[in-house]
Amino acid sequence: METGKITIKRDIQFKGKWWKIPVYLDGEKLYKFKTGEERTFDLTEGEHQIYIKSGMGKSNVMNIIVNKNETKQIDFGFTIRYKSR
Repeated sequence: METGKITIKRDIQFKGKWWKIPVYLDGEKLYKFKTGEERTFDLTEGEHQIYIKSGMGKSNVMNIIVNKNETKQIDFGFTIRYKSR
């Protein structure tokens, strides 16, 4: 199966800077991000759902479509947002 990539970056913010915030992909915990941390993950081609969840609640679910050899950029703090590259 063909793959693309997703780069996820957590903003540097004073609020909650000591917490690691988990990012969920397709309902499964993907990784817990420290403030300012950025990571890239391989994803299968197709539609995926991504959201963050912390002690303050859960973000809205964001649907993303990953194409072969494409990298999507997601940035988050206490909100999650998509950036096109």
